[in-house]
Amino acid sequence: MTVVPFPSPMSSSRPVRRSVGGSRRAAVPAVSPSALPWPVLWLRRWRGRRELATLDLDQIRDADLDPFEVRREAMKPIWRA
Repeated sequence: MTVVPFPSPMSSSRPVRRSVGGSRRAAVPAVSPSALPWPVLWLRRWRGRRELATLDLDQIRDADLDPFEVRREAMKPIWRA
C-alpha cells in the first residue's frame, strides 16, 4: 500500500494572490440589498415628519387633520411607523 501525503496549503505550487498595498476591502462583505430599504424608509419618514412640524394651525385645519395627531406624528422617532 502506498501513502500519498496530503498537500498543505502552505506548500502549494500555485502562487498566492495578494492585493497591492495590503488593502482589506475585499474581505468585507457587501451590503445586502435587503438592508437598503431601511435607510430610505427612515429618510422618507424624517422628511415627512419634519414637514408636518412646519405646518401652522391653519394649514393643518385646511387639510382636515387633528392638530394633536399631527404633533404626535411629527414627534415620533424615524424607526416607528
